[in-house]
Amino acid sequence: MKLKHPDGSVQGLSSAAIGLFALLIAFIGYTAFNSSSTGIAWQRVDLLHLIPASLACIFLAFVPWQATRPRQEDETGKSIEAGRRYFAIGALLTVLAILGFLLRDYLGHYA
Repeated sequence: MKLKHPDGSVQGLSSAAIGLFALLIAFIGYTAFNSSSTGIAWQRVDLLHLIPASLACIFLAFVPWQATRPRQEDETGKSIEAGRRYFAIGALLTVLAILGFLLRDYLGHYA
């Protein structure tokens, strides 16, 4: 019996990944290119949130490619699994990047 993806699963996963990717690009643009909002110039500690954010962008950009990639007959269903795995890693890195920035910003203002 040949397994099939649930209807709309590839489209839903790809849409979620691209939506989170767009949010992450806006976050990077706000934090990295708007140094006037923080009042301080770039520092090495900025890499603590820019590196995970950049890695998250890479993982999220590869989700649609992984989810729609052709597989062998015996590997049916593996493409959506790989896409979900890439999305989970990208989402986790996104959360880490945003929390890292918020923690740094909080400590910078209140510590």
